[in-house]
Amino acid sequence: MDVLSDSDWNSLMDDVSADSSPKAELMRKKLECSDDLPKKKSYKARIINYNLCPNCKTECQSNEGTIHCPGCGHRRELMRETSHYNPSVNQTHNTADNAFMSFKMVGKNSYSKQRNLMKTCSNSAAYTKMSNKKEIHNYNYQFDGNKFPKDALEKAHEIICQIRQAGYVYRGKGRKGMWGACISVSCQDNRTTKARKTICALLKIEERFLSQGDRKLAQLEEDGVITLPRPVDSASGTKYSLEDYIIQYFSALGIPIKYKQFIIDIIERAEKKRLHMKNDSRLTTKCVGAIYMLTTRVRSLNKITKDIIWKESNISKSTFTRYYRLLFDNHKKIKKVFKKHRIPMDVSWRE
Repeated sequence: MDVLSDSDWNSLMDDVSADSSPKAELMRKKLECSDDLPKKKSYKARIINYNLCPNCKTECQSNEGTIHCPGCGHRRELMRETSHYNPSVNQTHNTADNAFMSFKMVGKNSYSKQRNLMKTCSNSAAYTKMSNKKEIHNYNYQFDGNKFPKDALEKAHEIICQIRQAGYVYRGKGRKGMWGACISVSCQDNRTTKARKTICALLKIEERFLSQGDRKLAQLEEDGVITLPRPVDSASGTKYSLEDYIIQYFSALGIPIKYKQFIIDIIERAEKKRLHMKNDSRLTTKCVGAIYMLTTRVRSLNKITKDIIWKESNISKSTFTRYYRLLFDNHKKIKKVFKKHRIPMDVSWRE
């Protein structure tokens, strides 16, 4: 039997395929098993040696990023396959310079896999910076009380980055104590001073860790490692803090700002007469205690009860009431402030 050409073989197969009889089916099986089928062409792998000179086919030598031929002297740049896997020119992603390009995983458990990939393969400094920033804002998001200003938290994060870049690393609650100290400084500079108790509640730490953070932060500033933002008039920093507390509490309780100076004067008068010798309190307690006295004396503010003040200030009723009683029992020493601001006095104060 002569070997058929490709065109004759294809036409024969078409004729057999078109017939559905048993004889044609048997013929089709014989044709498929026949050795006379046209063989497929095979291609042998071609090995290219790029070290050979394209002119004289001599083995070349590489030196300092170039490859040259010792025979004809032909020179060309050394081609490296790893150049195809360099990151993109625009380094907007936080991967290392020699790492793969960033990509996003999707599907089941993709979030955890993406985080693990970023931890192991990205720039650790950039990843830590991003992670700390997210964690601080997440604490603020979950905080039940009055939220911290975002710009103050951003400023605190900048201080944290300065400490990190200087090579100082803290772990566990000591790290959160340092965060709290940075947040306290940034809030003071932002004129939104927060109480130490509030900062501890935000970061879920004990106050002793915040005190440790304050000492460490002060030491770093003294050593010139970091530069902390300070009020323009540092001598009156305490007054700034008192005004900040008053503005925050007034805003939360709906008290007109015109009564701000009365609160400042009554606290300063109590300090001048040394009433704190009998019962010393924190600045926030003094501020809330004086506000409670104001609400009991001004008729339009009588709707602000102890429970409302306790809820908005996060200071227990027994604590700020103790300072209120201190002022009330020593009314003779503070009557001058009531007369100055024309605030009604209790009937029992009249002589």
